[in-house]
Amino acid sequence: MVVKKRKWWLILYGLLITVAFLYLLFPADVVKSRLEARLSSPHFSFKAEFLQPSLPFGIRLKSVALNVVEDKDVLFQGESFDFQTNLFSLWQKNSVVRITGKAYGGNFQGRIIFPAQNDIYPPVEGTLNFQNIDLERHAFIKKKLGKQISGKMRGSLFYQNASASSQQPVFSITLFLSQGNYTLPESFLGLNKIVFDSGEIKAQWNKDRLQIKKMEIFGPQFNCSLKGNIIPAVDVKNSQLNLTGVIETAGKNKIRTNITINGTLAHPVRHFT
Repeated sequence: MVVKKRKWWLILYGLLITVAFLYLLFPADVVKSRLEARLSSPHFSFKAEFLQPSLPFGIRLKSVALNVVEDKDVLFQGESFDFQTNLFSLWQKNSVVRITGKAYGGNFQGRIIFPAQNDIYPPVEGTLNFQNIDLERHAFIKKKLGKQISGKMRGSLFYQNASASSQQPVFSITLFLSQGNYTLPESFLGLNKIVFDSGEIKAQWNKDRLQIKKMEIFGPQFNCSLKGNIIPAVDVKNSQLNLTGVIETAGKNKIRTNITINGTLAHPVRHFT
């Protein structure tokens, strides 16, 4: 009995020593360089300052940045990023990688499905859930909107690459906003900024446009509900608007009216009926 116990302790000791050596001898710089190259594309570059192994079967990155190659804007910047591989998926048609991380004062988690036999870009499918994101710390959003924005954001992203049944990639997003404000590009109803208590946005990419299925904002000044399309431009501020909805002023004597918004993000044109 004593011999069997000693045998198992020796096996466990051997495994621990092996794991320790693998951790200490892990080629972090080589893996980081190869990962950056694999996750980059002609339009985006992926960079990380530090990489280390993460138990049980993953790696952890710190100070992560996803940059737009054309104008060198930082699209995403995170404090940490943890990749965990599903080993069973390595022998299947697609590989599954689970991700967790921290960014902009909040955190996120999700998974990405890559084609096992081909290049990992673009992925087959991806989902991401995030919460407690501080909009004021997101430099890319502020720069592209051209105005100051604050508040907290949570939500989810879903991506699916084009397949035999779907000729177009599927991209959808759901956002929930709370306790913030947005400085308007032009005065609206005598206001220079919109203060909101809560908001919800549901959108989906449809061919060459972003289809706004639901956009609701609730605040002390007014409540607003919109839907329609946004046709993106290279300079986001010049994206074309085609939105319709209803706006209702706050207070005892509420005024409810229909609204149509055209023009661009930088210079919206509003019509009331």
